[in-house]
Amino acid sequence: MQKVRGRCRPYVAIGMFISTLMFYSCGTQEEYGTDLIPSEWNDALQMTDTLSVGAYCTEDDTLKMNGVDFGVIGQFNDPVFGQTNALFYSNLSVASPVQSYGPEPIIDSVVLFLKFADYYGKNTKLRSLMRFEVFELNNEMPEPPAEGYTVYNTQFPVLSQALGSIETAPLFPIAGTEGAVLKIRLDPALGTRFLQADSLNASNIRSIIKGIMVRATCLSPGTGNGALMRFQLNSTVSGIRIYYRTANQAGQVVRTTTASSTALHVNSVSYDRNLANPDLVQKLQNPQFDYTLAPNLYIQPFQGVRVALTIPGLDSLQKMGPKVVNRAELIVPVAEESPEFSRPNSLILYMLNEQGQFQLLPDVLFADQYNLSLSTFFGGFYDASKKEYRFRITRHIHEILNGSQPNKTLWLDYSISNKNSSLPRVVLRGPKDPQNKLRIELSLTAIQD
Repeated sequence: MQKVRGRCRPYVAIGMFISTLMFYSCGTQEEYGTDLIPSEWNDALQMTDTLSVGAYCTEDDTLKMNGVDFGVIGQFNDPVFGQTNALFYSNLSVASPVQSYGPEPIIDSVVLFLKFADYYGKNTKLRSLMRFEVFELNNEMPEPPAEGYTVYNTQFPVLSQALGSIETAPLFPIAGTEGAVLKIRLDPALGTRFLQADSLNASNIRSIIKGIMVRATCLSPGTGNGALMRFQLNSTVSGIRIYYRTANQAGQVVRTTTASSTALHVNSVSYDRNLANPDLVQKLQNPQFDYTLAPNLYIQPFQGVRVALTIPGLDSLQKMGPKVVNRAELIVPVAEESPEFSRPNSLILYMLNEQGQFQLLPDVLFADQYNLSLSTFFGGFYDASKKEYRFRITRHIHEILNGSQPNKTLWLDYSISNKNSSLPRVVLRGPKDPQNKLRIELSLTAIQD
């Protein structure tokens, strides 16, 4: 990179002025501050470069798995990421208290309703047969610890006998006012336990049933088969319904629900990497893997895969003297384009503090402080026309080059807020891709003596 010199002491004030103003811009202009520099100075001061980025893939082991609105179940044999197995736990709340069931109540049926949200898998394979099973929790789920239930403590004991099951393809047509719903008929003996309690309220429902676990298993093994599905646990449609009749009235129903401020929902996901792409397996086992040989990067939700990024070139650039950063963008091209495998609508870029906790980039904090749109200011949303994600990290790079913050590792990942209940994954081009590499595009104004 060419070192640019200029008669600079008079320009220091100009540079500081540009540095201040460029962060207040929230329009679509790509080069911030360059219009404030007289045209005859541009050649002497302006410099652009592409910074190389280091990268490696790693699994996430600290993700909080409780507090989700969507329960994820299924089994999917992904040709890249291997087999994913998902299930969820939930306790139940009372939709409407029951003071009395009436004279001589008799159970007709007991059914679990789950409001369908979306699925992930090959469209042509969704007719693969799957077994959906419902189990009863052996004990109440304890309140989660302060750090939440993480990926390593989300297993709760269940009774060995299933409450109910169904074998069907994961296709849920929209019907009636409740939309697309999965219905699983349960053991009528569960309904009898409700009726024996004489009444139903918030204080006695946990003594009738501690909670449920729901899972789905693919009955057609093989690469590409199966599906992962999300169900809305924050919907009052989701829950167990007990249908019964009395000596003088038929068509009675008692409704419980998973939608409650006191309900606890926990997703549990595991992987079998034996069926995964060998390139991914090697990169997870060896962070120092030579990405020149296989440049792709991988991102998967839950405790799947995230990407660590380093920018070693900033250290040497910092030693070349003070600079104003007009623009800095991280460009993340997508490697795999397939209608059968959707990608995340957005990704997030963050750091970790000294305690290993999530830390936002200064560009995000600045956008929040001045009520700027993250989609236009910071980015991270998928651009289908360019097949890439872009992040504006001007403020972050500026602070590193001017010594106000260290050059930390960046993490490219799913949004933390929905990583524990999302489905799509993505294959990215890495920094060693020979055609369209992951990179940082940088525009600077050098301030030199």
